[in-house]
Amino acid sequence: MNQAVPIGLLEVWNSYLLYSTYACGIAGIGLFLYYEIMLLSTRTYKRKYDLISIHQIHYFFNAATLLALSGLFYINTIANQWLWGWFLLRVVLSVAAFIGLWLLLQYYMKFHYPFLIEKRLTRLRYLPRTLPDGRKMKRLNEDERELYLDEGMKMELSLASVDYDVWVDEKTGFSQIEKYSGVGFAEECSECQYRTLRRMRTEVTKKATHKSSGQAIQHYKCQYCGCEKQEKTPVARLRDTKIDTTPPALP
Repeated sequence: MNQAVPIGLLEVWNSYLLYSTYACGIAGIGLFLYYEIMLLSTRTYKRKYDLISIHQIHYFFNAATLLALSGLFYINTIANQWLWGWFLLRVVLSVAAFIGLWLLLQYYMKFHYPFLIEKRLTRLRYLPRTLPDGRKMKRLNEDERELYLDEGMKMELSLASVDYDVWVDEKTGFSQIEKYSGVGFAEECSECQYRTLRRMRTEVTKKATHKSSGQAIQHYKCQYCGCEKQEKTPVARLRDTKIDTTPPALP
């Protein structure tokens, strides 16, 4: 371990790491720019909203991961002479640093970054919609929008599975309805295509034991068209829970 790493091996090591540095750096920057160009080329606020809400975290996380890899690869090309012990230690520390950085990045993207995205999405949702001739449309309040929604949409609103914004041009009467995810849970019904399918009850057909898993049937019913469906789902097998029966120590 006290012997120096051969110069030839170091040159090959550094050259591969340098190529990896450039590849990851270019890929990370390219991924970020691709997303931004895609966002800039999206013309309507609603499509921008959908693009950001669905894809932004994914693109930014992958781009940041590639850039972090690029930086760690580059750090390992700096030294020209190493002892084997320092060489191996640096490799181990670099791997540990990347794993730690990746976990921190994942935590940030999962628990903190969504709040920043939510502010941007809220701004996009309420920006006035503009017609091709430059006139701004009016966003209707909850009572006014009822006139423009059909019964299925109203049922979605009552279940809070979907929220709707209705924009109207007061001069021509032209209307534009935008659909957003709600806070309530309901699936899309295969018959009426509205998100009004709710789980009504669970029927256990096979009880789970400590040795085998069970099975249940989920019963769903559409709150708009009345369509019903059943879906089989597994039930995880029971796990042993140890109970501490040791009596407490006397004072």
